[in-house]
Amino acid sequence: MAGTDKLVVSLIFACVMAGGSAGTELADESPASVVQWICPDEPFPDGIGKMRYYRRMFETREGLVRAEARWWIDDSGCVYVDGGKGMPSSEVIDEPKNLTAALKRPGRHVLAVQGRNMAGSGGVCLSLVLTYADGCHENVYSDGRWRYTADAQERVPPKTPAGGGSRSCATASAWTAVDFDDSGWKAARPFADVLAMPWMTLADMSKLMLPDERTRRDAILAARAVRVEKALKAMEGEPKPVCKIVYEKGKPYFDIGGRRFETAFYNASENWNCDSAALRRQTAMFRNAGMHLYGVGVRAANVWREDGSIDFADVERKIRDVLSIDPEARFQISMACDYPVKWWRRQHPDEMVGYANGTPDPAMGDTLRNVLAPSFASTIWRRDAADFIARLVAHLESTPYAKRIYAYRPDFGVYHEWHYFGMARRIQGRCYGAAPCVEPAGRYVRDGRGACEGGASAYLGWHAARSGEGSSDD
Repeated sequence: MAGTDKLVVSLIFACVMAGGSAGTELADESPASVVQWICPDEPFPDGIGKMRYYRRMFETREGLVRAEARWWIDDSGCVYVDGGKGMPSSEVIDEPKNLTAALKRPGRHVLAVQGRNMAGSGGVCLSLVLTYADGCHENVYSDGRWRYTADAQERVPPKTPAGGGSRSCATASAWTAVDFDDSGWKAARPFADVLAMPWMTLADMSKLMLPDERTRRDAILAARAVRVEKALKAMEGEPKPVCKIVYEKGKPYFDIGGRRFETAFYNASENWNCDSAALRRQTAMFRNAGMHLYGVGVRAANVWREDGSIDFADVERKIRDVLSIDPEARFQISMACDYPVKWWRRQHPDEMVGYANGTPDPAMGDTLRNVLAPSFASTIWRRDAADFIARLVAHLESTPYAKRIYAYRPDFGVYHEWHYFGMARRIQGRCYGAAPCVEPAGRYVRDGRGACEGGASAYLGWHAARSGEGSSDD
């Protein structure tokens, strides 16, 4: 791609956050739901790693023919019905759980959930659809009517199964029973819509919406598709643009096919969510201001499969969705390799980064900390990541969207920005990685380029001391 019509670089980061009322009519087209993420009424850090307990009472009537539930517990937990056996799956999205038998009896019932949040914001999101013989539907869903406690002291200690074995959340407990008195529990706090990020980028959370809400969303998506086809039809006569950076009186501009743009764009990268009212509103504001540049992208960990295939549809969906708002949109494509690709990590354990004063943690998701990720020095990782990027670019260049892509941006390191993994607490000036770094660092020192304090020579000394091959003076 060097010297051709695309800027395969990170150009100029300038994410403008527009304000005002422009484009609010498009926000009305964003799906909405009464299904909420709920959590304890406490600061998120106070609950990290601790179990929390939730309950919701409701009633069913005669003629129940179907009861289907979906849920997501962030990060782990169980769901109970009427004090029965727990369902230990924390994510029931694609195929609903059939609860008809458990709820067939008319009268009072209870849904109970125990969940543990391990990092950041998290909680419970659940919807239950009750279908009756007369064709009517009733819904139970996570909202402010749920109650919670931080300590279900009245829990019955789980019994050891006959014949031995481990005890689990499958054992019934008093707090999950219908007649349990939860009057002393507090009201749960709704903190996000079911379609909120980051969860919508992890799974199709729209499946937790209620039936009428999903029907409305389908109609909205169909209307957007019509607009996209209209935009693609208009693009048929466009030539493939030459893209470059030009300067006027020392100020840079993007020149895309002879059309000059300010070096500012609305950057949603791989986090673009077609159901986000905020993202669509911001995009409409940029469109109305005549600033038609947008950043969207893919995260390798989400689209790069272990068999080598790539889910190209992921980035195409994002491009199409922006075009449904702004037919004049131009795109910078982020190819984010910053978050570890788990299957690649399993196949290449010796190519991972190391830390001078800490152990890489496979469960760590924050790349600022001691994440287990490929080393910058790994030639195997660079080869495979380059192949992923090349195939992604080649595919997009073969699509009609190529006429609107003005740049590709490969990302790695902390938060896309090529910083060393673990920089928040672990580097201390000398952490260059594990085995993949030893030979490159040694070559750097032997060439007389690595004499700087805390540089490659310091790393080699630390590595030798740890491996018993010498001292820090070697």
